[in-house]
Amino acid sequence: MQSVNPISRRVVIADDQPHVRRIVSAKLEKAGFQVWVAEDGEEALALAREHKPDVLIADYRMPRLDGMDLCRMLQQDAQTSSIPVVLLTAYDAQVLEQPLGNTNIRAMLSKPFSVSDVLRVVTGLIDDQAAMRAAS
Repeated sequence: MQSVNPISRRVVIADDQPHVRRIVSAKLEKAGFQVWVAEDGEEALALAREHKPDVLIADYRMPRLDGMDLCRMLQQDAQTSSIPVVLLTAYDAQVLEQPLGNTNIRAMLSKPFSVSDVLRVVTGLIDDQAAMRAAS
């Protein structure tokens, strides 16, 4: 399958750790993505509603609105229900104990993670979306 050109692709990154936001956004911007960053789930939800990103990257543990609640809210909102989420977590066991069927989570990456893996996963999700649109 031919890869989708990431230029003009939109991503929201939500993580309460500044260094995570910085390294992930730098890698994606260098690859040609348009990126918005949020410090918590509430800010990410507002950015998702405003910008309709192709993918949202969210940390599992964040203040004000954690990653799981953010994913549930995205799924329940008609404006954001089709946005796939990549969940970043250091709490694999806790995440896997929760029902994921009522969320937009399409991939999980364990912390610490490689930013190259983040780019690969995000690009793959966008490629999958493009292939589904082309097939329909």
